[in-house]
Amino acid sequence: VRIVVATAASVVGPARYTPEEVKQITSAGKDVQLIFPKNNDELNQALPEADVLFGSMNAEMLAKAKNLRWMQATEAGMEHVLFPELTKSNVVVTNMARMFAPAISETCIAMLLSLTRGFNKFYYPQFQKRTWNAERNSLVEVNGMTMGIVGMGGIGQAVAKKAYYGFDMKILATDAKPLAKPIFVDTLREPAWFMEMVPQVDILVGAAP
Repeated sequence: VRIVVATAASVVGPARYTPEEVKQITSAGKDVQLIFPKNNDELNQALPEADVLFGSMNAEMLAKAKNLRWMQATEAGMEHVLFPELTKSNVVVTNMARMFAPAISETCIAMLLSLTRGFNKFYYPQFQKRTWNAERNSLVEVNGMTMGIVGMGGIGQAVAKKAYYGFDMKILATDAKPLAKPIFVDTLREPAWFMEMVPQVDILVGAAP
């Protein structure tokens, strides 16, 4: 099995894999080769014999990859990855749904607290100047607020869970897909409910594609 690591129009390089990670991947099957093209010429040479592509590609690359059986996309969203020739082919396509949810949801909460606790406006500037002037009137407590989330995929649900269990927030949300409402969400409805939801929330999070 030959696995080629690449992106749509350019090649990932140098590969950010440790020898231990390469060994772990290649030892997962029989005769597994991990190929890291350094440029488009090397990529074009590797594509005809590739069984797996880690990254994404375009129609021109697909036409060269005659033996390709599986494409593992490196993102959760697929709107920029799928194209007619690929969807009509027999290539299995998988994505990174929910893989980035922990990191991005933590970043979302960190940004929220940075704004509401005044880190960006008061603490960091004063820290750099080695000064201190107490500021309490501008700080906001998020505990018990209402959060609205647009898009209840992996990231949206991870943010909702942290907000509900960590800050006792009420969660309102919309999603284009018919989903079972998680226990930590108060209301989950279709996207058309968005304009009715927004006036009810203190915090609005965009987690849609």
